[in-house]
Amino acid sequence: MHIRINLLPPEYRKKEMTPLATLLPALVAFTLVLGAGAFWAWNHFGALARVQAENEQLQQGWGTRQAPLRYLASLRSEEDDYAARSETISEIATSRVPWTLKLDQLCDLVADDDDGERYLVWLSHFLVKKPQGNTRRGATKVGESIAIEGLCFSDEHPLNRFNQFHEALQEHAFFADCTAINNPAGQAVLMEDELLPSRAWTMKLDMQMKARDSKSKRSGLQADAKPR
Repeated sequence: MHIRINLLPPEYRKKEMTPLATLLPALVAFTLVLGAGAFWAWNHFGALARVQAENEQLQQGWGTRQAPLRYLASLRSEEDDYAARSETISEIATSRVPWTLKLDQLCDLVADDDDGERYLVWLSHFLVKKPQGNTRRGATKVGESIAIEGLCFSDEHPLNRFNQFHEALQEHAFFADCTAINNPAGQAVLMEDELLPSRAWTMKLDMQMKARDSKSKRSGLQADAKPR
């Protein structure tokens, strides 16, 4: 058995090589780590780039849709506003009497005289009184009261002509919102002028209107009411 001793200083000695059994596994492991890192980086940043590109496209699409969406929202707001106004106007219309319509109906009734063969009426007063408050509990609520005065002309039987007008009034759309009317009354008068007819019957009609409900969907006061 020989023992060899190297007596040279360390700087003059040959460097010992790493054994291949140790170096090769280390190189393989290092290569695998580098490969795995490169694959992860390529996969991660490639997917990130695709997601960023899709995000930019979606942002652009969303931006182009913002203006129509804001316009649609404003239209819906206006629609709700107009619907609320329409409902308010409808409630007001059903809770108040459209006197323009009622006067038009009364004019149509007076003018529907069949050239004076049915009746010939001259109105002098049209008075409307507000409904009085019901003081007694359980009393029936009523609407306005109407008082009409005038003359019904006819040389023969003016009372009969007034009765015809009285009946026609109760069958007309003007009376659809009333609950009661007084019986025919008055007196015959002789006109002092020289016009014909020279005789007439004094008229004084008192009518009571119905109470109105603001929540009602339909009413006889609607503008589409037509004479019967």
